[in-house]
Amino acid sequence: MISGPVLLIHGAASDSRVWAPVIGSLPDYLETLTPDLSYYGSAPWPDEGQGFGVRCHADDIERFAKAAGQPVHLVCLSMSCHAGFVAMIRRPDLFRTGFFYEPGLTSHIDDRRTRSVLMAARRKFYAPVLNQLQREGPEAAVAMMMEGRLERMEPDRRAISIENARTLRLVMGQGQHARGNQSMPVSSAHLRAIKAPVCVAMGTATRSVYAIPSKAAAAAIPESDLLQVKGADHFLADDDPARFAAILTDWLDRRESEG
Repeated sequence: MISGPVLLIHGAASDSRVWAPVIGSLPDYLETLTPDLSYYGSAPWPDEGQGFGVRCHADDIERFAKAAGQPVHLVCLSMSCHAGFVAMIRRPDLFRTGFFYEPGLTSHIDDRRTRSVLMAARRKFYAPVLNQLQREGPEAAVAMMMEGRLERMEPDRRAISIENARTLRLVMGQGQHARGNQSMPVSSAHLRAIKAPVCVAMGTATRSVYAIPSKAAAAAIPESDLLQVKGADHFLADDDPARFAAILTDWLDRRESEG
């Protein structure tokens, strides 16, 4: 049986509500915590976006974990992985384990050739999204970033992404997000300092902008597992929440049994 609460942190253009289908497939006994990161969800923004970024979200994660009253199992999706790594590095006492699905950070890539390939892939993927953001606005850009899924989603799930689309301007460099990333880079040396058990998970059908960072992060963290989910891509938690829940539960169960 898994001991301790599970802290679930959403990704970009999203909020805590996206976890409901995943939680529905987790063991009933598990205590789950699903907060919104700053600037996401329905709460008013604390400013016009000046404070948005990795530092702010790492502070959020540390605050959520501390409020649990005991070390937590941290689960992060995509964008939030960077802040999650920072939180685990700064406050290892707050975390039992870490489960990171497809981190997209770049600062931990040491090999120049690999980094060059990654940066080229990022430009190819994100440049059209940025152009769409500038031409058509955040909702159209979110739809492009989600690669057609937004139109196929149930209305309540689609509404979550649309309501959080306003944050995409901050994610894409307006506000402090770019400077926040630069001021809090996570190098491979930083990742090597993480001593808690970690799983870095990725889909075998995902894009290289996520596959390359995921593999590099798993290679850098001493006590880590690289879990490659057959046939999955970046949107596993949305497309198959029951499978995501099963993978997470299986890994936590195994780590618990290994002590």
